[in-house]
Amino acid sequence: KLYTIGHPQDAIKNASKYYQLSAKEKDIIATHMFPLDFRIPKYMESWVVNLVDSFVSTHEFSLKFGYKFSYVTNLYLILLFNSIK
Repeated sequence: KLYTIGHPQDAIKNASKYYQLSAKEKDIIATHMFPLDFRIPKYMESWVVNLVDSFVSTHEFSLKFGYKFSYVTNLYLILLFNSIK
């Protein structure tokens, strides 16, 4: 199963084992992958968690793979400038 689809449900199951979750807390967990997962957050707190999670994951991804993107960008620019001549 896809990580983006199964991850929120697995997180709710795991959290429910240890805590009594309110509807708001379940929504926060279930929608933290929006827009990769198509559940739209219902509460302001869900949106805040979603935005922070998106920012942090994008930042971590760029730290891990950013050098590859800069390499590809530089290669593309070299090819582009050489084709302009």
